Amino acid sequence: NGFTGKNQLWMWARNDDGGLGQNNLTNYSSPVQVGTNDVWSSIAQNGRTTTSIKADGTFWAWGRNQYGQLGQNESGGSPDKVSSPVQIGGNTNWSKLNQTKSNNTTTFLSIKTDGTLWSWGQNDKGMMGINIQEGTEYSSPTQVGTDTTWDQISASGNTAVSIKTDGTLWVWGQNGNYGPFGNNNRDQVFSSPVQIPGTTWEYVEMSGYNGLGWHGIKTDGTLWGTGYNYYGQIGNNTAYWNSGGNNGYSSPVQIPGTTWSKTSSSVNATFGVKTDGTLWAWGDNEFGELGMGTAGHPQMRSSPIQIPGTTWSDVCAGVYYTVQALKTDGTLWSWGYNGVGELGQNEQGPSSFKSSPTQIPGTWVGLGGNGLRASAAIKQP
Repeated sequence: NGFTGKNQLWMWARNDDGGLGQNNLTNYSSPVQVGTNDVWSSIAQNGRTTTSIKADGTFWAWGRNQYGQLGQNESGGSPDKVSSPVQIGGNTNWSKLNQTKSNNTTTFLSIKTDGTLWSWGQNDKGMMGINIQEGTEYSSPTQVGTDTTWDQISASGNTAVSIKTDGTLWVWGQNGNYGPFGNNNRDQVFSSPVQIPGTTWEYVEMSGYNGLGWHGIKTDGTLWGTGYNYYGQIGNNTAYWNSGGNNGYSSPVQIPGTTWSKTSSSVNATFGVKTDGTLWAWGDNEFGELGMGTAGHPQMRSSPIQIPGTTWSDVCAGVYYTVQALKTDGTLWSWGYNGVGELGQNEQGPSSFKSSPTQIPGTWVGLGGNGLRASAAIKQP
């Protein structure tokens, strides 16, 4: 999940924990550059903490630090917030970041170029995957097992999901009463990775809010979902809110189509890009996050609906109700909630939400994982 070449990192919106990396705690409703160099390769946000890998393989973090999630080997979350990037250790072989969807995830997971998986921060419900279930915090990266075949990692709330290079899918942490693990069970805690059936998984992302499910894509392009489904965010034409139907799936269920390439989820809505460049949305639409030009609960959708256009290349939905998407021409678009300037349109306030994609000026190369009411993207100078 890195971007090649010289890349600048830009961020905007909420900054009361220093997560925008501006050496201050000021909110910004338009993109501002992090530092002055062009060395950023990838970006992800866990709630109010930001992490990034540079082109030289070093790992950097900034923002909230109450559980040692900045990886500075200081107990008790001291300092509790850092508003400029600080390096985690001295390693230069970091490769992939944890992409999270939660307002309170305080555990970080990352993969190195040698295929090893590492975690640090808070360890509630075995979230770190190190075979310790509760009560331990780690302020420095700790290896998860001894495997060297980890390829993708995503986490939310107290649940993590990962794919290995052999196409197997693994989960750990808390399996709540909606069955987000997808192992046909509910209300479990696993402090070490457990496998979900199948060997053809190609992409996975924690979906829903605070670890309530995941969406995964297989090598045949089919899309599958698990967990919470009150608003129809699974996408299989069922929802609990209007029919009293299934409120959660503890085993993966298929969403129609065989050309899916990427998904991303906000609080109660899901978005997917297909290989033909089309962009689709389903679930809740309270603040226009489905991009249909309308907003409100009556417009919820339990099956994918197309957002106009055929040149979409990537999508990234925030922890809250904001969505970003990138087109093949390098244009960046945003829509949904805009309480503190999450849309990057130089305006803010609940009434300034957008129910259709609106362009953010500039030419961009990658999206950065929206945090708790904060946004990020990468562009070339």
